[in-house]
Amino acid sequence: MKAELVASFQLLVAFPLLLLHLFTLPLFLSVREFRSRICFRLMFALGIADSLQLMVTVLFSLFVLLDFNSGIAFEKVCGAFMQLCWDLVIFLHFLLAANRLLIFVKASFKPSILNKEPKSEQILFNSLLVLIWLILIALIIAFQTPFLGVLFDRDYVYFLVDQSLPAMPIFRLCEFYWTCFLLPITTTFYISIVVLLKKYRKKSSDAPCGKKFVLNKQEWRILGQSVAMFVLMAFIVAIWDMIDLFSWVPPDGFILLNDYLFLLFCGINPILYLCTLPYVLAALLIGVPFQFHSRLPIEWVLRC
Repeated sequence: MKAELVASFQLLVAFPLLLLHLFTLPLFLSVREFRSRICFRLMFALGIADSLQLMVTVLFSLFVLLDFNSGIAFEKVCGAFMQLCWDLVIFLHFLLAANRLLIFVKASFKPSILNKEPKSEQILFNSLLVLIWLILIALIIAFQTPFLGVLFDRDYVYFLVDQSLPAMPIFRLCEFYWTCFLLPITTTFYISIVVLLKKYRKKSSDAPCGKKFVLNKQEWRILGQSVAMFVLMAFIVAIWDMIDLFSWVPPDGFILLNDYLFLLFCGINPILYLCTLPYVLAALLIGVPFQFHSRLPIEWVLRC
């Protein structure tokens, strides 16, 4: 009965969030300016990683409710996606924070280049994106070998690493170190952005109109959304790392809380899109067919 309750809870939370992802992700492919900017490519990659985790959650929740055995091989593939997509998200947040910092550093010296991205910068971030995806694919393949792997716990409806495999302790140690390395650096990037904003806000108040350090709505939206996603991710990581401090919490309650926070994190992207893009929310609520065209001026999109 416990497994059915957990599976029902996960399904009720994950399925609507997955639908929201499927609704918002086409935005990044339909609007030309969204396709060309680095930050939106990173957000699109984050959406793909989150969608894959939600998809696996929905699928295996249904398997538990229907008492269907998918087989060890399929569980290993899906478990690898769950484990490695989370690691991918950490790297993508690091790249997104680095991109935001570069934008604000450049804009602090020359406000007119706020939305301009040099070719070298695009090549750098695009190369890193391709490299990260290639590493993800290689690790997913490695997780199908006898050296690495993930198990599916049907009682609690979640995946856990198989510590009995020879290379798994080494992988987990590397995972711990790169998480401890990337999270503080990403935090430093966002703190640096705040310092820059405070510094140049005062300076621009006395500057001529043409030299003011002014953010448009789009940049505020991107910054706020990226910070919100990162804060929730860091909070979840902190809870996982301090699990021993929550021994007073009933195990079932802790698992449900952990599931809720994880699923909320995976679905926060489309929630924030709907909160900040009124025309997308209207299209969803009214049910009017909504079509984006590559010829649509970005100025019209940003005004909405």
